[in-house]
Amino acid sequence: EAEFHGEFVDFDPIWSWPKPKQQPHPPILVGGSGARTLERVMEYGDGWMPIGGRASDLGDRVKELRSLEKEAGKEPVPVSIFGCPPDPGAIQEYAGMGVDRVIFGMPDAEADVVLPRLDRCMEAAKASGVAVG
Repeated sequence: EAEFHGEFVDFDPIWSWPKPKQQPHPPILVGGSGARTLERVMEYGDGWMPIGGRASDLGDRVKELRSLEKEAGKEPVPVSIFGCPPDPGAIQEYAGMGVDRVIFGMPDAEADVVLPRLDRCMEAAKASGVAVG
């Protein structure tokens, strides 16, 4: 239940359904690759989603995140990349940098375009030798 009465926003008690299945809440992914991003991941995040196209120092940043987690006594959070190309080499490279999950981009198109791309993505994932789950 939420209720708020402020200067610009005002609402009486409201409810939202369906309730999240994950407990205590859905995972909070912190996106970005800026200088303070890892601080935010440590403070607020259940995962990190760096900007894939700006990944020149990604391996070093993942190592830095793991070091910060260890110093703080925190479990490692998953690192996910969105927009990975359907290329086995790219998947292997990301895995070698410590990325836990790659997410392939899909076009907003009809099935005759999307389904072959899904096939290429799955073939690339299998050919990469990286666990697919």
